[in-house]
Amino acid sequence: MNAQQRERGWGEGYGPQKRNGEWEYARFNGDGSRNNAPVEACFTCHLQQRAQQDFTFATWDYAQTRR
Repeated sequence: MNAQQRERGWGEGYGPQKRNGEWEYARFNGDGSRNNAPVEACFTCHLQQRAQQDFTFATWDYAQTRR
């Protein structure tokens, strides 16, 4: 499972090619333990054309892209 969370000051260490506001991303296993797999794809996908929506996706957006 992938997750994202935003906190004040998060993301300040990233350059403009990766920065998604104050969001951080993580992956978790089914038992809730942290999965240390790379999250680069999360940054890349959320950065594309999403600044106007605070770098988030709605379920509707996701469903529409899968049609």
